[in-house]
Amino acid sequence: LDAELRTLDDEEKAFFRRGTKISDNEELKKRIIAVQTEAYPVSSIFARSVHFEYCKVNLGRLPAYDDLLKLGRERKGAIFTDLGCCFGKNVRKAVQGGYLQRNAWRRIFVP
Repeated sequence: LDAELRTLDDEEKAFFRRGTKISDNEELKKRIIAVQTEAYPVSSIFARSVHFEYCKVNLGRLPAYDDLLKLGRERKGAIFTDLGCCFGKNVRKAVQGGYLQRNAWRRIFVP
């Protein structure tokens, strides 16, 4: 596991700062590496953690992201489900964006 492979853009740093309440860059890096170190031996599903792929927060960059948040606000009982989510970052991103937490579900499948 190589910490030098970890690069986060400003949006990703902000996402992880909100989620961890860690504002110091060095402390945030230590926390992310600790999670990676703990997850890596669990299963081959997490093999991409060696390259910190789980840190890439892409949901907010999708053209339909604002529509997803709008749907969550305006349609009573709307459910956002992320199947095969690995670390659940997309569900957390949607909740940080205003989607109701009780209606945002995630599920990982481990063979």
